Amino acid sequence: MKIVDMSVERLLTEIKNMRPNPGGGAVVILVANMAVNLINMMGDVSCETKISERLTELIQEDVDATKRLIAEIKRKNFEEKFFLEAARPQIEMVDISLKALEEFSDILKRGKNLSDGIIANNLLREAIRSAMPTIELNLKYTKETYDYDYFLEKCENLYQKNVKIIEGRK
Repeated sequence: MKIVDMSVERLLTEIKNMRPNPGGGAVVILVANMAVNLINMMGDVSCETKISERLTELIQEDVDATKRLIAEIKRKNFEEKFFLEAARPQIEMVDISLKALEEFSDILKRGKNLSDGIIANNLLREAIRSAMPTIELNLKYTKETYDYDYFLEKCENLYQKNVKIIEGRK
């Protein structure tokens, strides 16, 4: 069963099991997706719907890539491509979430339900920050580089910009 087809109760049960899937990666993408949908609630934001749809796909892609990676590691196959595949959903989620944080500032200025905006801003920041250990772990076994500090700094700057907008509306 796909993660997105599970009830919340079933998903929580699956997460607490001793299996690696769904794990932190899928949960972080789910959190980012919930944040994007909170942004959607603040106003008529059709572009955020496409972002949400892509994040929904990434949740399952993360689960599937992690399953493949674990299976290959059990076979003693440490090919770089499996580690890259496992990192890709998290990397794309970070890119999407940074874009959402950036576009979110306009919605924060005029949108309804400011408390939803505060929560969405916080969740996007934490989703990005929480993805970094998974990206780092997977890329450690590849030749790929990832500028963690750049993405974390960009995230923090966008987050703080949104906080200023929020404070101005209170």
